[in-house]
Amino acid sequence: SVGTLARSLEAHDHDIALLLDMPVVAGAGDELGTLTQKCANHLGCELAALVVPERAIALCRAPADVKPRLELLTHTHRHLLNWAQLQRRALVMNHFTLPSGAGALPPFRVLSLPVLHSSGRLMGFLALFRPGQAPEFTLKDEQIAGLVARRIAASLVANFDPLTGLLTRTALAGEVQTMLSADGLARPHALLYLDIDRLHAINETLGMQAGDEVLGKV
Repeated sequence: SVGTLARSLEAHDHDIALLLDMPVVAGAGDELGTLTQKCANHLGCELAALVVPERAIALCRAPADVKPRLELLTHTHRHLLNWAQLQRRALVMNHFTLPSGAGALPPFRVLSLPVLHSSGRLMGFLALFRPGQAPEFTLKDEQIAGLVARRIAASLVANFDPLTGLLTRTALAGEVQTMLSADGLARPHALLYLDIDRLHAINETLGMQAGDEVLGKV
């Protein structure tokens, strides 16, 4: 009994460490990628994927030194998005095999969580994949991943402009600061600045709403 209690406490400490280690400052570098990576590492997943269609975001993360198996997301993302739109709750499939002809993939386990705006609107989903021989996803795994999904939703609201899907000014400043760090300078970067000609004419003749639509489309 003492041994079981010790293992249980160690697991709880591990979970608390994940929650305390989540980034909390808006615009602090690649927050969405960091959260997705931490979730994959913490829950022992072969692949973690964050899909947010309205922001054109599709992130895939795997453990270190492991090549992400993107085909897992390729063959399931439509089904997972449909489930999230219709059910707005977690989906756990501990015994899942793709139909013949959909790809020669071995059985795997899936845990998918909706990423919801505070208003209840669906923004996307967070999907976690384990090999079929790995431990099954449990209720505790679902709860931990649910906390990460809520943190991702908060980051999306805080760091991304709802009209264009681009980073907000604060988030962009944090991203640039990370890029200008010692590690960031070792990689090439590009900055794109756009100015839309005659946008004021659209605003004046068709209204601000039409101008916003143009901004969003560009």
